[in-house]
Amino acid sequence: MNCRRIHSGRHRVSAAVLFPGRAINGFKSKTEELLFTRLRQSYRVMISVWQQFLITFAGIRIKMNLFYIPGKDLKQAFDHGDLLHELPADEVAHLRVMRLKPGDLCLVTDGIGNFAAAILQEISGKRCIVNLQNVTSVESVNFRILMAVAPTKNIARYEWFIEKATELGVDEIFPLWCDHSERAKLRIDRLQKVAAAAMKQSQKARMPLVHEPQILGKLLQSGLANGNRFIAWIDESVQVHLKDACQPGRDTLILIGPEGDFSKAEVNEALRKGFQPVSLGKARLRTETAAVAACHIANLVNT
Repeated sequence: MNCRRIHSGRHRVSAAVLFPGRAINGFKSKTEELLFTRLRQSYRVMISVWQQFLITFAGIRIKMNLFYIPGKDLKQAFDHGDLLHELPADEVAHLRVMRLKPGDLCLVTDGIGNFAAAILQEISGKRCIVNLQNVTSVESVNFRILMAVAPTKNIARYEWFIEKATELGVDEIFPLWCDHSERAKLRIDRLQKVAAAAMKQSQKARMPLVHEPQILGKLLQSGLANGNRFIAWIDESVQVHLKDACQPGRDTLILIGPEGDFSKAEVNEALRKGFQPVSLGKARLRTETAAVAACHIANLVNT
């Protein structure tokens, strides 16, 4: 059976259907190979046109490859007739792995709430130009979730938290330096890439803002999420669960400490600044697990 295939994103048609009985090593004639090539091109065009119709006229957003263009407002650009945009170099590398070609349809997002259906217009070297066809904006919500989490000693575990929180839905992430912190350095650019990859994988249009690390005392001085501010603290005196304390429809800021938890002085300072101590249940959780659990609870309360 001939194993040659027609590629068009997620759609594939086997050449064996068109030319049964052919050997794996090729076609019997140049004419047959040329015919197959033209059929392949026609099929790719047909799929792209059909996908474009579904998005542009039927308003259906089908799952396809999603690319990220930072620093752009795609809705504003589209409304002003600015349709041609260049993908970042790392996105072009992903595009080549996916074997996409000029004429293929894809989705792009600006990370601030907009999806755009686009056609790959030009691919050369590390450069790719997309042509916007239609832009849709994701409806905004009436709350924000802010997670302030101390980095773990093993950075892979902290990156796992970034990934899962992005998938669940988080708006801002504040790495914290605490009294018991075991990590002294953090690459924010790396964490931002992890968040971008998670955003694309989960087909979201919003990219969480990953802030530069700051000491806990500075964050406590801020007026973020005033009235819905919590500190997850492991102590027998803490009886109120986050799910019961968190109020829907309001910005929520949750503090998660390092492996050794917050110091007594840090907890007292947080309480003086209006933070409410909460529990995440009876189980003793790792820092990254507690952060993901808290993020999920805050999202459930607002669902």
